[in-house]
Amino acid sequence: MSFTYRILAGSALVALLSAGSAGAETLDEAVTAALLSNPQLDQQRLQTDIARESVETARTGNRTTVNVSGSGGYEYSDSNSPLSFNNGDRPLLSAQVQATKPLYTGGRVGASVRQALAGVDAADARYDGARQDLVLQVITAYVDVRRDRETIDIRKNNVDVADEQVRAAQDRFDVGVITRTDVSLAKARLEGARAALAGAEAA
Repeated sequence: MSFTYRILAGSALVALLSAGSAGAETLDEAVTAALLSNPQLDQQRLQTDIARESVETARTGNRTTVNVSGSGGYEYSDSNSPLSFNNGDRPLLSAQVQATKPLYTGGRVGASVRQALAGVDAADARYDGARQDLVLQVITAYVDVRRDRETIDIRKNNVDVADEQVRAAQDRFDVGVITRTDVSLAKARLEGARAALAGAEAA
């Protein structure tokens, strides 16, 4: 599957999970939404429909065809003969119907039908492959987003804990229990926790 295809699957899922109702978003809902909205899958579905239509086109080679044609007009007749009748305008109409039925095609029609059916099988296989790959991409993105959300919650908790440790260290320093170095170390741990949180949010 192409990189663009993966980006579409992942970005669509992230958009779904980032919406206001993300808390109610389940994996089944995410997969269903991706299957209904993915343009590459729609294109592959269209190719499958075209392949099925080609089977009917191939089968028409062994069917009866009927051609109907006609013509019409007027003829003007004028004669000085005393025995002449029907002088003047008169309509002229003609029609022709022709039916053609192939009696022997040398196996051409059967081969065309088999080829078209093979094309349908190939198109179905490509569609199934694209669908399965999309589902895999959505599941992977879904799990990654859920994992990253859990990581953010953990990092936020680490920041809160480190912040409390800084305040506690400052209080102990104020009463002379610990040194300024201990306070600096607590502040460094707090900055490290904040950096880890920023990395998790970026992910």
